[in-house]
Amino acid sequence: MTLMDLTSSDLEPLTDEQQKAGSRKRRSGDMLYELFPKHIADALADGKKVEPEHHELVTIVFSDIVNFTAVSQELGPLKVSNMLDNLYLAFDKIARRHNIFKVETIG
Repeated sequence: MTLMDLTSSDLEPLTDEQQKAGSRKRRSGDMLYELFPKHIADALADGKKVEPEHHELVTIVFSDIVNFTAVSQELGPLKVSNMLDNLYLAFDKIARRHNIFKVETIG
């Protein structure tokens, strides 16, 4: 439902203040901890090998942006970038709320 709440205002470029705040956050946080669960980020930061894990239950979600090519041709690069940024931020918010690990792939 959060993703369906995205509106055309989400396509607007970020203000300078929003960009600066995001940049400060990225600089202040360790990227490893944004990409991986804490125990994996800790191991990688310590230079240790990370062993594969087995989980009894997993959920895999595949998503597609319907007509993305047509939409991106109409919007222009900056609006497409902002739209995708807002979409990924919404996914991240949902993932944090439900304490899940998200893996992104393309193609």
